[in-house]
Order: sequence, then structure tokens, then C-alpha cells
Amino acid sequence: MWRDKVKEYEDFILEDLKGLLSIESVREDDKASAENPVGPGPRQALDYMYKIAERDGFGTHDVDHIAGRIEAGKGDDVFGILCHVDVVPAGDGWDSDPFNPVVTDDKIIARGTLDDKGPTIAAYYAVKILNEMNVNWKKRIH
Repeated sequence: MWRDKVKEYEDFILEDLKGLLSIESVREDDKASAENPVGPGPRQALDYMYKIAERDGFGTHDVDHIAGRIEAGKGDDVFGILCHVDVVPAGDGWDSDPFNPVVTDDKIIARGTLDDKGPTIAAYYAVKILNEMNVNWKKRIH
């Protein structure tokens, strides 16, 4: 049943991932401010995740402009899923723009696909799909 939901969301997952991958969320201390403690790129990526969550009806909570959480579920206890949306500088050796995702038949090529933007979107959609399947959350998910 969940596999059908994943298939149903495949295009949305890909589009949300490509959107996140296109953000150059590299730490830039020289551009830091109170609203962007590690520079504007990581903040833009965090805001992008908030936008997706709010679009889908989840609550969000910003923590000192440097971290945040997306909230689902109910209960006294919290189950945390830790992800990050910043990336290290792209460096040399790319055959294409590392912040313009290239989708092939079996892979997505972009900075952050594996660490950690791809897993972030995967975790997000896992919670979204389980939520839509009316899972009886016994904990709050953050």
C-alpha cells in the first residue's frame, strides 16, 4: 500500500528534490547576519523546506534562524529525524553545474543529492505518506 503512495508521489518527490538541490546552500560566514547566521544559502534551503511542509499542512518551528523542525504526529514523546540542508562547496571536477540537477534514468547528479538533501526529501515524504495513510502516531515527529 505504501509503495503505491510512493509511486503516486514520484513526480512530486523529484520536483521537490530538484528544487532543494538547486539552492546553493554553502556556508558563507562573510555574508552572515542575525537572520542568516551561516549565510543566505543555508537559510534559503531551510525556508524551502518550511514552504513544502506548510504547503502540505505540517507545522514548522524555526530555531534561532539556523535550524528548524517540521512537526507531525501526537503524543508526549518526540521521535526526531535529523537532516541537514547545507552543503560543502562544490569544488572542481563537475561535468555540469552542481546546483542545476541533472536527472538520468537511474540517478540525479547535483551537489547534496546524497549528503543530505536527498535523504531529507526521502524522510519528509516518508512522514507525509504515513500521515496520509492515517498512521496512529504515538509520538510527535520532529
